[in-house]
Amino acid sequence: MKKLSLNLIKLCNILSDLNFHDGTALGEQLGISRAAIWKMIQKLQNYGVTIQSIKGKGYQLDAPLWLLDTKIIQEESNLSDLELTAFEEIDSTNSYLTQYKASSPQACLAEYQTLGKGRFDRAWASPFGQNIYLSVALRLHQDMSTLGGLSLAIGIKVCELLENLYTLPHLLSLKWPNDILYEDKKLAGILIEAQVEANGSCRLIIGIGININMISQQNILTPWTSIKRITHKDINRNNLAADLIACIHDCANSFDSKGLAHYQTRWNKRDYLHGKAITLKHFKNGVSGFAEGIDAQGQLLIKLPNGEQKTFSSGETTLQK
Repeated sequence: MKKLSLNLIKLCNILSDLNFHDGTALGEQLGISRAAIWKMIQKLQNYGVTIQSIKGKGYQLDAPLWLLDTKIIQEESNLSDLELTAFEEIDSTNSYLTQYKASSPQACLAEYQTLGKGRFDRAWASPFGQNIYLSVALRLHQDMSTLGGLSLAIGIKVCELLENLYTLPHLLSLKWPNDILYEDKKLAGILIEAQVEANGSCRLIIGIGININMISQQNILTPWTSIKRITHKDINRNNLAADLIACIHDCANSFDSKGLAHYQTRWNKRDYLHGKAITLKHFKNGVSGFAEGIDAQGQLLIKLPNGEQKTFSSGETTLQK
């Protein structure tokens, strides 16, 4: 577990103009030795960042690399009581917030996760400096049974945020219960974990992974895309991180009064599975039928071959071929 250093952030900001920079000049700008610059360059290369090194010219990035800056994110989120931490490397942002609790709302970001996870503890690809790996922890004085549709509501708000920030040619869709897709390819995932506390409140850890500047990755088996693949632009993730934290905070805190009914119409227009033949893996059993939307609690409705409609609160869905 390593926190992001200010010098590493500054170095990447300088190199993000994509020009060559001499090691001595970089050291003078940052107030450190040329050897310290070389060590940071080596570190970035070990993380998989492509940096040209030419004697007599210096170092050059092949794409901008704006690292996460907590000062910018804190200011732009407008959450003065937020405890915000950004790591250069961590096992998992969700795992960190599970272990380290504070009385105020918390948010944890990382440039690289060694054990990033999605639902069912599946690995989540987390290349350095490319994407958003974010977890937000907050307390709600509600019964956990009333929060079943919260992940759906957050999915809707994240879709709307991404569409407002970036010019996307097509609408984002939501695959129950927690995937955000663009043209049948996975763009983002949401993972919510809950901890029941002694005073009747519950502590929610809301994890979001969004593919931002990633354009190639070998170890992802399912079709995927990224904001850069869609827009053909390099994205500075700091503004997005701030907006995401504020968006999650507002959605979670207003969900009690608004409920899922407030989002039903917006879910319907993004429902990726609706009307399609699917198979739901529910615990050890598989159920096949046609997806018919969600109920008032956010449960998936499936019409079985015998005409019966059943509801499911959890499971993994796949389209039938």
